[in-house]
Amino acid sequence: MQNIYTWIGFLAALFSVFAYVRLAKLVTNPSSDVAPNPASWLVWLAVDGSIFVSSLAAGVTTTMAVFAVYTIGCLVIVVLVFRTGKIEWKPFDVVCLVTSAIAFVAWKMTGDPKIAIYLNIAVATAGTVPTIAQGWLTPEQEDLRVWQYFLAGGFVNLFAVEKWDFVNGAPPVAVFILQVLLLSAVFLGKRKAKLEVG
Repeated sequence: MQNIYTWIGFLAALFSVFAYVRLAKLVTNPSSDVAPNPASWLVWLAVDGSIFVSSLAAGVTTTMAVFAVYTIGCLVIVVLVFRTGKIEWKPFDVVCLVTSAIAFVAWKMTGDPKIAIYLNIAVATAGTVPTIAQGWLTPEQEDLRVWQYFLAGGFVNLFAVEKWDFVNGAPPVAVFILQVLLLSAVFLGKRKAKLEVG
C-alpha cells in the first residue's frame, strides 16, 4: 500500500510530465525558437539516472517518481535535440559527463550511494550553468512555461520527502534550487529582451 508521501511524489512527477510533453512539442515544431542546450540535457540525463539508481539502492522511494520521469524525459529531449543536428560540444560538457560516470563507478566500488549523490549534485549544478546562461543571453531558446512546470513539480516533490536526511532530502532540494535559478534566468532574460525591443 502506498503512503501519502508516495502519492505526493506521483503528483510532482505529473508536473514534470507536463513540462516534458510541452518541451518535446516545442523542440519538434519547426517554427519554434526553443532549442534546449544539449550539454545541460546530456548531463541531466546522466545525473538523473545515477541519482535515481543510487537513491533507490539507498532505500529512497517516495521522491523517486520524479527522478524516473526526469531520466526518461531527458532521454527523449536528448534524442530530439540530436535529431535537429544542433550539437556543439565544449570541454566543460565532457568534464561534466565524465564526472557523472565517475560518481556512478565510485558508488559501485564503495557500495555507498551517498558518494554518488554528493558527486551527482555537484555535476548537476555545473551542468545547469549552460542553460542558465542561455536563459539569460538568448531567452527565446527557452520556454518559460516549461520551467514553471518543472519548478511546480520540484516544489511538490519537497513534500514527498518522508525522512529528512541527506540521502532522502538532498536530491529534491538541490533540484528545486536549480529549478528556481533556471526559471529566474529565463524570466529575467525574457524581461530584459522585451525592454531592449521596447
